[in-house]
Amino acid sequence: MEKVLQTLIFSIIIPTYNRRDAIERCLHSLSLLDYPASAFEIIVVDDGGGHPISDIIDRFKENLNISLIRQNNSGPASARNAGASIAKGKYLLFTDDDCTSCIDLLRKLEIHINSFPKYAIGGKTLNALTENIYSKAQQVLLDYLFVRFNKDKITFLTSSNLTVDNSTFKSIGGFNGNFKIAGGEDRDFCRRLRASGCPLVYASEAQVYHYHPLSLLSFAELNFRYGRGAYLFRNPTSSVQNAHVAFEPFKFYLNLVLHHLKSGAGLSRIAIALLLLISQAANAFGFVLEAVIYCTHRGRKNIIS
Repeated sequence: MEKVLQTLIFSIIIPTYNRRDAIERCLHSLSLLDYPASAFEIIVVDDGGGHPISDIIDRFKENLNISLIRQNNSGPASARNAGASIAKGKYLLFTDDDCTSCIDLLRKLEIHINSFPKYAIGGKTLNALTENIYSKAQQVLLDYLFVRFNKDKITFLTSSNLTVDNSTFKSIGGFNGNFKIAGGEDRDFCRRLRASGCPLVYASEAQVYHYHPLSLLSFAELNFRYGRGAYLFRNPTSSVQNAHVAFEPFKFYLNLVLHHLKSGAGLSRIAIALLLLISQAANAFGFVLEAVIYCTHRGRKNIIS
């Protein structure tokens, strides 16, 4: 390995849960990064998975500065915070276990850091499974939401490819641990970043690939979970800042389908349009269910008190 530098530039933090093949693929891509190995560390946080991954971590220790933390299952937000708590890098780079990094990821991020030293930086996440129509539909959905949420200025970056100054991260308390599932916690985090005076910038050249094989069932389940997270994001009592978030108008969701029908080609555009409708139905169901759970829990607390 190269001579260790006095200061680590990046701490790459990866939460994982019961995905041995995915985390191995992710770490392999990081081992190929075109960046001094002594200038970054990797922190993998096993969020209470039932399948040990220490043997996978050990295989990469010869060439990478890598650590493994294990915690009881608490969700990705808590897992990211656990990784950040021991991070020594000046900048924290968050990604997911089912993502792989392009070889020049850190160099592209470094360019943007030099230009925007006080900003949080979000790179681009691309669908790696272009032949999977469900994964493709999910990418269409995420691309649409990203463009609409960032139409006038950058307000939202995804936690699959997000870099923030370590001290800034700590100053706002990290991710909100009230989010026990994946969905909404990155929107909440970005909202609090901006409220703290930390602007966001998008670095499309800093890329990772998302390997998320979906079936119809898992596609619906994923968007159902995002719906639950959306309720937490919009519920003022779940937010650190107790902020109210307005709903998007109906036209926002209608355009989601119409935009793809106009821009797509072939029969696949119809199939994807139908899947987009399913995604929003699942999202709405998750939102309503989470609202019911929250109100029921609050009612029980009021009775007890």
